[in-house]
Amino acid sequence: MSSRLGDALQKRGDLTAEQVTHATAQQREHGGALSTHLVRLGFVTEEKLLSYLEREYRLPVVDPLSLDIAREVLSTTWFPPASSARRSPSPWPTPPT
Repeated sequence: MSSRLGDALQKRGDLTAEQVTHATAQQREHGGALSTHLVRLGFVTEEKLLSYLEREYRLPVVDPLSLDIAREVLSTTWFPPASSARRSPSPWPTPPT
């Protein structure tokens, strides 16, 4: 099975065919995004991956931790932790009361 991301990074010379194959096998076995496995396996850095995606899709990459968001704004929105969202049977977990 081919991956557009894996193929693109391989064509750019950032990955070898063996690395793409290994990461794809990990993705099939464990699920998740291919990009996660590429970074976890150390085949590409998160910075290099984000830089590629930013250029490819012409979208800016924003580090949410660098944003100065008022506490009042954050308190009006509930964001479930990623781990609890994955275990939830519903795609939209109920916010805490």
